[in-house]
Amino acid sequence: MNTSLSNTLFIGQTLVKLKDVESTNNYLNDLLSNVKPLVDGTVILAENQYSGKGQRGSTWITEPGKNLTFSIFLNTVFLKANQQFYLSMAVSLGVYDFIANYSKDSVSIKWPNDIYINDKKIGGILIENIVSSNYLKNSILGIGVNINQLVFSDDVNKATSLSLENSCVYDLEILLNQLLSFIEARFLFLKSLQFEKLKVIYLSHLLGYNSLRKFEKYGVQFNGTITDVTSEGFLEITNSDGLAEKYDIKQISFIF
Repeated sequence: MNTSLSNTLFIGQTLVKLKDVESTNNYLNDLLSNVKPLVDGTVILAENQYSGKGQRGSTWITEPGKNLTFSIFLNTVFLKANQQFYLSMAVSLGVYDFIANYSKDSVSIKWPNDIYINDKKIGGILIENIVSSNYLKNSILGIGVNINQLVFSDDVNKATSLSLENSCVYDLEILLNQLLSFIEARFLFLKSLQFEKLKVIYLSHLLGYNSLRKFEKYGVQFNGTITDVTSEGFLEITNSDGLAEKYDIKQISFIF
């Protein structure tokens, strides 16, 4: 079913609601293969996403009808390929803003773009970019936020939801409107090309930034401090010997 939202400028003005779908990101990718161009800001919302995509090739599985699982199609031609992590920063901050608006506890962004409350995961983002001539052409933002789910499977490590945190049940349509508004605000800030200011804000909410934490690389645990995130998205960690190293997402794990 196609509908629209009223409190955004363009994100969600074209909204497709699906009962069941393998993956909203895959659904958008299929639409892109059609001749007819997609409207900038198109949102695909699924009640049940039975094979949602996560980071590291994992799946994002949630209880049907309880959470917000959707994808956004955006025109991102203003970004160079080597600036694409600024998009991840902006979208992470949009979801962070939304969660922080409802949480009385500590909310943080776990690199690269998971959202946590008190070291418990409440949301995740997967961004797929289409690159042309060293610039981004389009981007698909896959977003999942736990809202009303109360029970998580044993293989989901330290997950939580707004309902678990605040002991109440939420109207998903109202929250979707709010979440898309927060994301749109951060995306419009990104389009102003204030990259360094965006990065400062992102780092200020980053889990482990300028504080000692435990990590694991190649099966070995060590203590370190996050000191930077590059525009390409590499995480810089300085160990106890003062040696700084850069990692991509498959090379390093957080230990909670």
